[in-house]
Amino acid sequence: MKSSVIRSAIASIVFGFAFSPFASADLAIQFSTNNGASFSNSLQYQEGDVATIEVYLTDSEVNGAVATDGLQAFELFVESSTSVSSITSASLQFPFEDSGGSTTASDSFVWDAQSFVGAPTGQQILLGSFDIIANTEGQSIFTASDNDTANDSWLRGGTGGSLEVDEGIFGGGSSGSFSFTVVAVPEPSSLMLGMGLIALCASQRRRR
Repeated sequence: MKSSVIRSAIASIVFGFAFSPFASADLAIQFSTNNGASFSNSLQYQEGDVATIEVYLTDSEVNGAVATDGLQAFELFVESSTSVSSITSASLQFPFEDSGGSTTASDSFVWDAQSFVGAPTGQQILLGSFDIIANTEGQSIFTASDNDTANDSWLRGGTGGSLEVDEGIFGGGSSGSFSFTVVAVPEPSSLMLGMGLIALCASQRRRR
């Protein structure tokens, strides 16, 4: 997995786990930049930086359906609200593979995925990762939602009972979503240049 490229900085990416009140407390989409060691809501970031965002399905129940039976297939749609930050690539994590409907654009991507070698289990299942770059100063809100509103694309492993877990993640009608906000500010060299110009103008005023 590619590690995040984060320079010393003065901006932040705020991961606001904003999800539908109908979503289950047990299953959630979460984001990380350190291989799932933490799901922080604060990350230093600045204009021009590149970061790798990892996407997880987490099950808070040790013996939960997904933690025990695993995840067999899923469809996820991630979209950016502005062009402040662009998506440069999106990759599924093995054993998940493209089922034929995955696409990637600068402002969004779709994962249409399935595991053909068994369903990975555990309380943290890495779905994949995507790279973003901050193009300019400003803010982008990335929203992750169910790509199939029929509530039948997120399938757990096993054979007992219903295999569909869409509603347990996104709520009825797949109306729920998870989001985080990317905030970028000028890189230090640009900031220092701006501060220098301000100081120069102030100096010239004093001389007058």
